[in-house]
Amino acid sequence: MLSTTHLLFSGTICALAWSDPIAAIVGGAAGLLPDLDTPRSLPGRILAPISAIVSRWGHRQITHSLIGSGAIALISAPVLVLGGKWWLVVQLGYLCGWLLDAASKSGVPALYPSPKRLVFPYDPTFRLTTGSPTERLFQGLLVLIAIATLQSIGDGGSLASFRNLLATDQGAIEHYREVGSQRRVFVELEALHKLEARKISGRFEVIGTNATGDRLIVQRGPERYAIGEQLDPKVVRVVEGAIAPVSIAPVHIPDPVPLAEVIQVMGPGTATGQLTSDEAIAIAKDPRRFMPVVAEGQTLTLTCARAEDLKPLAEVWVSGDLVVRK
Repeated sequence: MLSTTHLLFSGTICALAWSDPIAAIVGGAAGLLPDLDTPRSLPGRILAPISAIVSRWGHRQITHSLIGSGAIALISAPVLVLGGKWWLVVQLGYLCGWLLDAASKSGVPALYPSPKRLVFPYDPTFRLTTGSPTERLFQGLLVLIAIATLQSIGDGGSLASFRNLLATDQGAIEHYREVGSQRRVFVELEALHKLEARKISGRFEVIGTNATGDRLIVQRGPERYAIGEQLDPKVVRVVEGAIAPVSIAPVHIPDPVPLAEVIQVMGPGTATGQLTSDEAIAIAKDPRRFMPVVAEGQTLTLTCARAEDLKPLAEVWVSGDLVVRK
């Protein structure tokens, strides 16, 4: 097959596997390497001395087999210094490169030196001939898939795009866990308020999760909700915002201090966790609205609480553990 076909096929598969455009380039280049066994090929012309040696075995022979893949795995071992990911990209790209030739008329000797050849489809009339209109059509299909893949990478990756297609709150939580520490995250929300039976829709910013990590806390102006508690979600689609690195720091308070000191540590961020106060406080939970601070006896439970939520309790002495996000 044409070098362009190998490049597109291997590159697209690697882009889908890693949601990374650089992986597409590296994997696509690796997909050309099996054709080192012919000096007329693009890699054969670029790496002529190596091609002169490999071509002694003939075209679509040892380089188009598991032995060839094993040799590439060893030869590319130095790539491991850049990380295991890039070594795996090279292996997958190379494998896709020679497996694609199994769809050619002659197939490939996957179990070389066995003379048996791997071919598909079984009917030869459906296999690809180099440079044929069918191969050109296949290239066009690969270009469309590659464009869609690159678009999905721009939207957070193929897996993220699939989650957004499903538009579930659990998918949104997984997406937020993956990117929430590097950038702002929003959700396009369609939901029903459980107790007030009114529709809630529009774009909200995700400001965190509850203590157990199974509820997204979202905000739009003065409105704050825990998706799944106050709101029954129908559609939750993630929209990635601007890059904004977030610091997440545990705060341990072994000895009682005024809550005002905790507020000072929080700054413009939010706090989630549990504190013990030196006096009994009662802040009842209202199921109709999101409660960033709930108090029962001497226990204060904070969920994405901001400084303004805690200021009425600034003189209360507390101890305990929090996670501050800012």
